[in-house]
Amino acid sequence: MKQPLDNPNIKETMPRTILVVEDDDLNFNYIDIVMELEGLTVLWAKNGVEAIALFDQHPEISIILMDIRMPAMDGYEATRQIRTRNSTIPIIAITAFAQLSDKEKSLDAGCNDYLSKPVRKDDLLKAIYKHLPKQ
Repeated sequence: MKQPLDNPNIKETMPRTILVVEDDDLNFNYIDIVMELEGLTVLWAKNGVEAIALFDQHPEISIILMDIRMPAMDGYEATRQIRTRNSTIPIIAITAFAQLSDKEKSLDAGCNDYLSKPVRKDDLLKAIYKHLPKQ
């Protein structure tokens, strides 16, 4: 079985629009470059409040990359509120918190997966591919 990154059709099966919720410009720029190299559209929210607004305005969003520690509303609360609107959208927590309890807290809030920063490109793409609906 091929690994997702070895799949020549990965761009065809990946989502077209990704919501990146990240308050740090450098972290966002890194993720944005990785996503754009894959031919994906990126929407950017700098906090949980913006994330919910963008999610409500853009039904084409296929997956959410959610930072946890942010101003205005953290990623845990944003995830919980998004889950009241949509129980199936994949949400991947991306956080500098690296404790096992932080991973559990992210999953308990409704995230489907958890990546710790700094995130490697391969790990990010594998997590995204893992949570996409099979086509």
